[in-house]
Amino acid sequence: MTRSATQPNPAKPNLEMNLIGLLLAAGTLFLLLPLLPFLAAFWVVDKLRGGE
Repeated sequence: MTRSATQPNPAKPNLEMNLIGLLLAAGTLFLLLPLLPFLAAFWVVDKLRGGE
């Protein structure tokens, strides 16, 4: 028996939390997108120098 004031709910999709997660992921991607050319250039230079 659980010691809770509310009854446990069966697992079901939570649309609101999914939407918040998608919005946060999109915002993070939007903010990090300008860094992509620098990261790609760093990766290419690393590969040309023989990085593993």
